[in-house]
Amino acid sequence: MKNDSCCGKKILVHTIILSIIACTFVFAQESANRRFAALKLLARSAPDSIVLRWAPDTPGGWVIANSLGYIVERATIDPVKGVEESHFTPLVNRPIKPLSLEEWKQYAGPTNDFSAIAVQAVYGKRFVPQATNQNAAAVLSDAANELTNRFSFALYAADNDAVTAQALGLRFVDTKVRRGERYVYKVYVAVQTPDYSFDTAYVMIEAKETPPADPPLGFRAESGDGIIKLFWSVSAPLGFSGYYVYRSADNGKTFSRMNTVPIVVAQISTLHDGASPCFIDTATVNYRKYRYRLVGVTPFGDFSKPIEVTAFSRDLTPPPAPIVATPRQLSPTRIKLTWEQSVVPKDFKGFVITRSIATLDSMVLRTPNPLPATQHEFIDVLTENDEAYYAVAAVDTAGNYAFSLPVYIALIDSLPPPPPKGLRGKIHSNGKVTLWWQPVKKRNILGYRVFYANDPTHDFTPLTGHVHTDTVYIDSVNLSTLTKKLYYKIAAVDKQYQHSAFSEILTLQRPDVVPPSAPVFRDVVATDSSVQLTWHCSVSKDVSHQLLLRREEKIAQWKVLDSLKATVSKYIDTRVKQREMYIYTLVSVDSSGLRSEEAVPVAARPYDTGKRSSVQQLTATYDRKTNTVTLRWKYLPKEQGEYWFVLYKAVGNGEFKEYGSLKANARSATDTNPARGRSTYGILVLTSDGGQSEMVTVNVNN
Repeated sequence: MKNDSCCGKKILVHTIILSIIACTFVFAQESANRRFAALKLLARSAPDSIVLRWAPDTPGGWVIANSLGYIVERATIDPVKGVEESHFTPLVNRPIKPLSLEEWKQYAGPTNDFSAIAVQAVYGKRFVPQATNQNAAAVLSDAANELTNRFSFALYAADNDAVTAQALGLRFVDTKVRRGERYVYKVYVAVQTPDYSFDTAYVMIEAKETPPADPPLGFRAESGDGIIKLFWSVSAPLGFSGYYVYRSADNGKTFSRMNTVPIVVAQISTLHDGASPCFIDTATVNYRKYRYRLVGVTPFGDFSKPIEVTAFSRDLTPPPAPIVATPRQLSPTRIKLTWEQSVVPKDFKGFVITRSIATLDSMVLRTPNPLPATQHEFIDVLTENDEAYYAVAAVDTAGNYAFSLPVYIALIDSLPPPPPKGLRGKIHSNGKVTLWWQPVKKRNILGYRVFYANDPTHDFTPLTGHVHTDTVYIDSVNLSTLTKKLYYKIAAVDKQYQHSAFSEILTLQRPDVVPPSAPVFRDVVATDSSVQLTWHCSVSKDVSHQLLLRREEKIAQWKVLDSLKATVSKYIDTRVKQREMYIYTLVSVDSSGLRSEEAVPVAARPYDTGKRSSVQQLTATYDRKTNTVTLRWKYLPKEQGEYWFVLYKAVGNGEFKEYGSLKANARSATDTNPARGRSTYGILVLTSDGGQSEMVTVNVNN
């Protein structure tokens, strides 16, 4: 067993000849020009006494105070008036100083190691060896170091042994106290010197029974191979001067102390965050249970309450690592591993196999239970990849593993992957094409190649010069083209760059963004009652229908005259008026609703033939009594405008001669001088716009 510095913690075990540089009172090294020392005073109440412990905080002050001595005074605190300086009374008749060498031997005895340390610190001739060939500065430095060492060791001994503290003149026990009363103690150097000044130390305490100090904090054990490490925290309200470790191998029935002198933390301030003092027990038997007890030593030399922990050491030494041969490929997916084990320990259990198909950081266990120690080969099946790393580990009964160096294998595969399935896609309105398909489930698939064509009977062109590793591909196409369809197919590629057969062809329809071409008028013919139009239809193949537009000359807005099929190239407009100018155009509309530009307009005006409607039901009646002929007729004008009637008469076979006209409201006329024999009467309708009807005639005999 041993006590040592471990895990980055700075620990010192002090023996008589070991230099100590820190203790419960943290004293700084005295500088060359400092001539002042502060006294540090602590008090502890016992059932029947009060114990005082003090010390100066500089080595020089300690040496001078040893020669001058200390005075201890006490004052009782009045519950009402408190305490004043005049209330203090000395408790010693003469200054307290270190015992003489002879007194010390009789008081402490020859077996007290701490007293031996203190005697050497106070009365020893040399406390550190003197180096040869030193200059004056070095001599002064050695002297300062020696004084510091004497001072530190003296206080270390006083902190850990009450007898030694008493002999050093740094301890006083007041036995004349009354339980329940409160006292103020002061300690000061007996004589004030002009060369060195000291302050006065005060402490207040109540006389009552004080339980032992609480145990150290954070006591824990860490198992090793043949060793057990013990750790604890140095943080405590009072702080401990040192620590003792005890061990029991009989389940706590008896304990033996592991360290002969207290374990002291050299410099608490230098411990890293989370660091702890450490004690290592190297005299353990693996898997045997031990109980450890830790107690702290107070500056009064008292022991704290103990704290215990149970632990055991264990076997952490792995067996020798196996040596793995190069793996062999037995089939497209089967791998054979073989290995050797040169030394087989007594506690050897067997082998485990690990594998990684990616990197050495992701090894996966292939054998849930260790293989027998006599087995030196293993058959594995690769179904997810075409390459792998393997490592074989030897394991003992304690669960210690020793891994071999990893070995690598790449499978040889002569079979191409199957063709991809589920190819789907969409062409967006912005020209982007998204293709996606189902991944090919093959262990060594590397990726895919994408091909396209504008005609399924043409050779397909590769879109990807490299292997595309994803199952989604984004393409970009031109939408301003008359080629409306696009064709895709893909092939899978494995890591040996073997290509699969092509997938089924995917046909995608380009979104139509190109309007159809405009139709062209070929001829326009106007009649008195219609306009006849002929044209060349749009050459675009996706025209769904045509719109015939018309407007009047004085009106700017077009109106849809008719909707025609895509192949219609002739139209007769009968909804016209004579002498009205009409303008026509055509628009082709495709299946996407895109409209062509308007055809170059054409114009037509139905003409007037001049023919007007004739009178109807013309009759002529001869009256013998009056020798007159009366004409009667009916007339319903079909045209607007002014009109009148013109009368004609022919006698016998003679020519018609105009013999009168009548206004538009006339519907009868009388001939008062008819000729003898047969006469023929006729009526024309004339209009103000130059129109004329056909003549209507009637015969009469008298």
